[in-house]
Amino acid sequence: MAVRSFASAWLHDFTVDSDWINNRAAAKFWKIRLELNLDDAVFFGYWFNDAVRSASPHVFASWYRLKHPDYSHLIIVGNLGREDQKAALSVDWAKLGLDNSKVEMKELWNDRPLSFADLKDFAIPENSFILIGIKKQAED
Repeated sequence: MAVRSFASAWLHDFTVDSDWINNRAAAKFWKIRLELNLDDAVFFGYWFNDAVRSASPHVFASWYRLKHPDYSHLIIVGNLGREDQKAALSVDWAKLGLDNSKVEMKELWNDRPLSFADLKDFAIPENSFILIGIKKQAED
């Protein structure tokens, strides 16, 4: 249950405190936040930027432009509804300043690779989220 409370925090760029949730889950939240150096990143909330959108009801996507040695961007996809939904993402790679033929993606909360097909088909449980770390591939 504690992890589900993070969907709004990630989407709206606010933090959590372990006083009101599971300490291990909060530690993981802070570990990712600190490793990605989100305090120095530029945040783009879903309510004022349309570079990443979902076609599913109650699913929203915010993103960060990172200053990180490995990841250039972080996309947060949150399902604020009460039913599981597909991510159903539409990404305008040009608005992110990226060439989609030269990126790799990883779901950072569960530490697993993502494909472009996953952007459409990935199931997000009710009131939950996915964190998509985007790496630029090395130039040949």
